[in-house]
Amino acid sequence: MTSVGLIVALPGEKQTLTNARIQTGHFSRLNENTLLCVSGIGPEKAAAGAVSLIREGCNALLSWGCAAAIGPELKAGDVVVPEHVVGAAGNIFAVDPSWRGKLLDRLADHPTVHTGSIAESSTIVATAAGKQALQNRTGAVALDMESAGIARIASRHHLPFVIIRAIADPASMDLPKPVAIAVNRNGDVRLPVLLALIVRYPNSIPDLIRLGICFRAAQRGLQITARLLEYDFFPDTGRS
Repeated sequence: MTSVGLIVALPGEKQTLTNARIQTGHFSRLNENTLLCVSGIGPEKAAAGAVSLIREGCNALLSWGCAAAIGPELKAGDVVVPEHVVGAAGNIFAVDPSWRGKLLDRLADHPTVHTGSIAESSTIVATAAGKQALQNRTGAVALDMESAGIARIASRHHLPFVIIRAIADPASMDLPKPVAIAVNRNGDVRLPVLLALIVRYPNSIPDLIRLGICFRAAQRGLQITARLLEYDFFPDTGRS
């Protein structure tokens, strides 16, 4: 029987699947064949979460959550089910084609599903110019900080792997200065710093509101996806 290990980075991404309390670095059972891990942000934390799920008996891995668009055609809330992820060093990790194909068949009624590839970034890409540079270098349509880390673990253990991500900020959006500064190298938001920066840069408040609206659109995109899949993330692909 296939047991899916589903990895999300943030509690806000976890909430698109369950309201259960899961501390960062821990996991909980989502249903009879899916364990959900909240890993924290970044490739190292995502990889550690994947390893912990494998130790619990998971034999398929799914990267779930938000992404930043680097292709101009993607809007907040659009969903990406990519063919592969491009690592920061340029190495390419293909997802399981049969699993991905089954998912796409079941998402045929989803209003906005894109394909293509996702690029890895080991740090927050805060500007539209930075997103454009990454798109030019990789040809990807979106970026995230976790999928490549999970892919490396899946490859090492010879396990099937797929990615489902929803766009939280368009390619043209610069992250508001308080967010860009308050996020540390691990991708964690330092809340006291963020609040102090909002006071210092009050003109950033409209951009913060816009970012919040975009994040909620991404959450809705993921919720629609989960409902269409009926929370069954590994359809029969001939594996046992």
